[in-house]
Amino acid sequence: MHVFRRITRREKNAKSFARAGKTPLLPIAAWAAIGASLVAAVGAWKLTVSNYAADVQTICRAEHESGFAIEKEMSRVTEWVRAHLTTPEGNELFSDIANARVIDRAGKLRRETSAQRIPVCPMVDAYERLAAMNAYRADLQKICSTLTFPDLEEQGDDARLARLRDLVDAQAKSPRTRELIEPLRRAAAGARGRLLRSAAAEVDIYRCDVAKAFESPPPEAAGPPSTPTSTTVSR
Repeated sequence: MHVFRRITRREKNAKSFARAGKTPLLPIAAWAAIGASLVAAVGAWKLTVSNYAADVQTICRAEHESGFAIEKEMSRVTEWVRAHLTTPEGNELFSDIANARVIDRAGKLRRETSAQRIPVCPMVDAYERLAAMNAYRADLQKICSTLTFPDLEEQGDDARLARLRDLVDAQAKSPRTRELIEPLRRAAAGARGRLLRSAAAEVDIYRCDVAKAFESPPPEAAGPPSTPTSTTVSR
């Protein structure tokens, strides 16, 4: 006994397309679902891009918004940024900047702000200030070390200043270091050590052994060594 079943229009269309070697048309509801998925995907992509641009702006505003200066409180600025980034891409960018050499950080952030069309980024300026201060500190650390100027105290005042000037001309990386030479030249010989020590303290260097050498009297001021006199003891 055969059971007859009415063939639906959809089945007829599918068989027709199969005989013609064509793919059957999808129902309107299926196309609607596909369209909704595409819209959702594009929306999610746009949201990710938008959030990443916002993360770049967060980095740019970090010093001002956090209330901390990177020269003195870098760790607190870092904590603030990490707490306010919202995308993995933003965190990756900040890690890349933080792991770079100090001198390279401003350039990395500047390139990303340009790519995101962010016209103003105060953090770029902050990184440039930090790089300049680090260069000046490194110069002063070298100047303050007696390993750089062995036996300096054994020379006269003019020779001491000449050795310092020669080193600065040849090796200083910061313009501020070169600017320090003129005040040292104008200062009285006895005041040069105090001036050096003060400049070092401004960048958190609290020991400057070369300053002691500048403060010590030169050999000619001490005079020739005294010759002990012998006394005759009468018996």
